[in-house]
Amino acid sequence: MGVNVVLLAEYSKIYSELNETIEELLVGIPKKLILKAGTTFLAMQTMDYSSANWLEIANMWFRTENFSFKEELIRRINYQYAKEEVNELLMLSPITSLKLLQLGLSKGETGGSKKEKQIEIDLFKIYLLLNESFTIQHTTSGEYIELHYPENKIGMMLLSMSFSTNDLINYIYSREFYCQSVKSLFLFSFLKNESKLKPHVELFFKRYNISSMEEYYSRLFGFLKPIGRKIKDRKKGFVEYTIENDEDKEFIFKFSVQDYSEKVYSIPPQVLCSDIF
Repeated sequence: MGVNVVLLAEYSKIYSELNETIEELLVGIPKKLILKAGTTFLAMQTMDYSSANWLEIANMWFRTENFSFKEELIRRINYQYAKEEVNELLMLSPITSLKLLQLGLSKGETGGSKKEKQIEIDLFKIYLLLNESFTIQHTTSGEYIELHYPENKIGMMLLSMSFSTNDLINYIYSREFYCQSVKSLFLFSFLKNESKLKPHVELFFKRYNISSMEEYYSRLFGFLKPIGRKIKDRKKGFVEYTIENDEDKEFIFKFSVQDYSEKVYSIPPQVLCSDIF
């Protein structure tokens, strides 16, 4: 039985003569644009199930003005990966897209901005660098497995690759929303009938400026129908929904990430087999 070898495109293999850093490339890229890019790429894989093949992504990514850069990129990839026994080379990864979102959330607004043409190129290289940081962790695990578990190499590698990220990316979002909604109804039914927890319920009502759980669900689900319609009607990727009413803005604002902390929201590092066994 053959093994289907799939790799992520990496910065150092494509641009081996360069030594750029994520910090350098981030300068001049607007925070909002990074957040939109990360959200779009994440939705493409977790909701739209779009292809992550590097050539399809490159054709989608670059505008006409960057045609020469794209052609050079294609030449480099074909040359650098010719020696690899690869069935498919991917550009996008859900974990990398989450890391890109982290960069956007943690980025402060800096003065100055790059031209859109350059932003495309630099954002592409940032994604490649994030891909590489993820594959390096897999390489470390692979080396440990090769040394300590050579007889179970394939099984251990499969475990290592999926163990640390399984709970982050393996979702069917429509089912997840339904399950979490039902769980929340059971939770608040329990809280309502537990006198010791009454202060917690009151604090919750105060935070959202509501008087009952019925009001909470009515207001929350009121946003979901129009947003769900926009998601259904969109072509792919990012969706933007504008809230006009100030009271609604204040309510929904409390659900969004505001004071982002890398420590609190950090994606766990790749788990090594040495950490498991």
